[in-house]
Amino acid sequence: MAHGPGPLASGPGGRAGHPTPTPTSAVAETVPPAADRPTTHTRPTVTNSAAAGVPRRGRAAAHGGDSDMRTERAQDSEPPPRTAAAPEEAPPGRPGQDAARPGLDGLPRQGGRGAGGGDGPEAVVMLLHGGREAGLEAPPPWNLPGLRMRPFGRSIARATRGHDVRLTAVRYTHRGWNGTREDPLRDARRALDAVAETYGEVPVILVGHSMGGRAALRAAGHPLVRGVVGLAPWCPPGDPVTQLAGRSVVLLHSDRDHTTSPLASQTTATRARRAGARTCSVTIRGSDHAMLRRAPVWHRLTADLVTGLLGHGPLPPAVDAALRLPPGTSGPEGNLDLDRITGPHDAR
Repeated sequence: MAHGPGPLASGPGGRAGHPTPTPTSAVAETVPPAADRPTTHTRPTVTNSAAAGVPRRGRAAAHGGDSDMRTERAQDSEPPPRTAAAPEEAPPGRPGQDAARPGLDGLPRQGGRGAGGGDGPEAVVMLLHGGREAGLEAPPPWNLPGLRMRPFGRSIARATRGHDVRLTAVRYTHRGWNGTREDPLRDARRALDAVAETYGEVPVILVGHSMGGRAALRAAGHPLVRGVVGLAPWCPPGDPVTQLAGRSVVLLHSDRDHTTSPLASQTTATRARRAGARTCSVTIRGSDHAMLRRAPVWHRLTADLVTGLLGHGPLPPAVDAALRLPPGTSGPEGNLDLDRITGPHDAR
């Protein structure tokens, strides 16, 4: 899944041999702040697929394994943005190595003693990009799903300026979800353990796209996690939600996403609320799975959600109200339409 699950079936599906962006090892890399200028991308070609909410097996689910990977192929063909030079990524970790260990491959030490010394950051934001439904090979050192998350990192870095927030990205050991192996989930948990080992009990917000959104939702039961922002997440109907109890979860999805299911995000939000989570879903009309159409809206809204969940700023009023709905609420109140939300978000 380049940036999340693939076809709307049951898992990130990807054609064999088709590169689908996915983090490289269970490591977190710092995402430095930079100008968040919108970039021009070729619009991906999107084809119709079943709205089941799960990627079709056998398809190139580079976005998370839920649907037609033509969207991903179009994105994979795009050159990296030229507006801000992205720093070189750390080389991918070899399967089995302890790539999540801070101070080695990515999670830089916060100029202090970290876990027992009280000098760590006040919060950590962890990015998880998309990948494939199946793929045991290690991701390449550069991959487009990871690059797609960088503008989100820049927006979040700018929005949290003035606060000691550490921004990191999970690196996957394998490109795919790989069925019951659930490799990205294991990598995410290892990265969270590395944060705990280095910084102690610091609150963490997970921001995941497509397959990374699925991994974020599944890893949210970790003691450090306070909230999840899912970007076009891959939400198979059978995935558990009890681990989301006590967490704040906001799922963003385009109504034109043919890779992962917008309806599945809404259903997951409702199920999670019944399980004791504070949740809502937000529809971003006219966009796509790769989040290229209306990209500035995705970037700004995600940054506002992160700062709001950390308590560093207000949440959009409609989102704040939805997160306060009682657990038994299953009506449309928790499913929001961005274009009807009043606030600072550009509705273009």
